[in-house]
Amino acid sequence: MKKVFFIISIIVITVICFQYDNKPKGTEDQRTQLIVKRGDLNIQINAYGTLHAKNSLKVKSGLPLYVKITHLIDEGSKVKKGDELARFEDTKFISKIEELEDKILLNKKNLNTAKSNYQISISEGQDKIEKAQLEQTKAKLQLEKYIHGDQPLKERELKVTFDQALVDYKRKNERLKQLPKLLEEGFITQVEYETEEIEVKAAKVKSESSELKLKLYKKYTKVQELSDHKNKLKNTSNGLKRVELQVTTKNTHYKTELEQAKRILNKTIENLNENKEFLKKCVLTSPAEGLVIYGDPTRRHTVIKVNESVGANSTVLTLPDLSKIIVKVNIHESNIEKVKMGQNCVITVDSANNQSFKGKVSKIASIANTGNWRKGEDVKEFTVTIELEEQSPKVRPGSSARVVIHIDKLNNIIMAPTYAITKTKKESYCTLLKNGKEIKQIITTGKSNISYTEITSGLKESDILILK
Repeated sequence: MKKVFFIISIIVITVICFQYDNKPKGTEDQRTQLIVKRGDLNIQINAYGTLHAKNSLKVKSGLPLYVKITHLIDEGSKVKKGDELARFEDTKFISKIEELEDKILLNKKNLNTAKSNYQISISEGQDKIEKAQLEQTKAKLQLEKYIHGDQPLKERELKVTFDQALVDYKRKNERLKQLPKLLEEGFITQVEYETEEIEVKAAKVKSESSELKLKLYKKYTKVQELSDHKNKLKNTSNGLKRVELQVTTKNTHYKTELEQAKRILNKTIENLNENKEFLKKCVLTSPAEGLVIYGDPTRRHTVIKVNESVGANSTVLTLPDLSKIIVKVNIHESNIEKVKMGQNCVITVDSANNQSFKGKVSKIASIANTGNWRKGEDVKEFTVTIELEEQSPKVRPGSSARVVIHIDKLNNIIMAPTYAITKTKKESYCTLLKNGKEIKQIITTGKSNISYTEITSGLKESDILILK
């Protein structure tokens, strides 16, 4: 609305000036007469915009949930780093801290129990392993003793017994062979002969039995005893492995419980410290010096006031850097090609008693804004940023400003009032008063501003135009 009012005002002023100042003397024509003149033409674009801080610091609550504002500094206040800006409701964090402190005591108790269980498991497991290792060592020694001691000794004993029995049998058998002659000659009796004969048979049986025992021992007993010792060693080795596996499994179980108890305690301590930090953040302090603005000036969705709640990602306050102020204006697509980086501008601030400041174009949007319901969806405008070269305590972000962008200056040219010229797709023309008659005059035009247009052909200085 301000932009429209501004344009209408200029039109009215232009019409009045030319109607009274440039009307030929003695003319009583009710239509406005305008004079073509020679002079300097300032090409400029007029626009309205809003002041912003080039750099602003957005202050958020930093809290993980929606919290109610219980105290808030006045908007527009100037603050220094460390000054209190706001307070938030802290009862939830105080209750959570008390709950976590009780939980830590229980977690420490569970941790001590887990440590004891783990240490006991390690000690008992070591005893079981050492016992199983001892059984394995005994079985191994018994096998070695059997192979290198008991078995060879037993085999030698049986061999000696057999050899002795065989020699005794042979000796007695040789003696028996001599007895029949002695019996005939009467040196021995029949009873003595038969006794000797029985002893030979007994010696033979003993020799055969000893030989059989030796063969049985070599073929069966020796193999069986060796197998028994080997199996015993194998069983003790397997038993050791089973014990080691059982001990490892049990120790792993208790170690896992210990590590879990540590993690739970550390997590609870971490959660406690986090909530203590949140409690500190319930008092929001200024991170830098600046001017307080509620919320985010570019987004007015969040209501910032006492007893209202704000979320973790909501900007509670904004601290603009007042050392660098910019103004953003929207330029119609028909004029955007005229705007260049570094062009001089004059910014008039309404809230600063219409004081004017110098500035320069610092940024030109490459993509047009979409239309809106006020101007129509077909209206395309580009955002142009102008940076103020001068600073004043009266200039504050959010204020409205009128902007004049100086595009060019044409010196000593023929120019006619812009609103006396009609432009179509095929031609430009105006109504010329010549010899008391009104005629349609075809013209060619150059650059223009809201008041005057450069005439490159078709008119000359002092020509009179009729504004119908």
